[in-house]
Amino acid sequence: MRLEKIDVAAAFLGVEIDTLYRWCNAGYAPCIRIGRGNSRRLLRFNMDRLRQWAEGQAQPGRKERVPEVEVPA
Repeated sequence: MRLEKIDVAAAFLGVEIDTLYRWCNAGYAPCIRIGRGNSRRLLRFNMDRLRQWAEGQAQPGRKERVPEVEVPA
C-alpha cells in the first residue's frame, strides 16, 4: 500500500487540491485521516484505492463526474 499526500493525489486525478479536500470532507473521495481532528494536512491517499475509485467514476453517458458539494462559509 502506497500512501501519498494530497498534492500527488490531486495531480493524479487532474483536480485542484481544494476540490479534493471538499470531496474528502464530504465523504465522496476515499482518503485516510491521520491523527486527531479534521486537519487538512493530515490526509493521505492509498493510490491503488484512489485509482479504483477514479475508474469507477468514469462511466459512459454520465453527465456529472462528481456531485456538487456545499462548502460551509
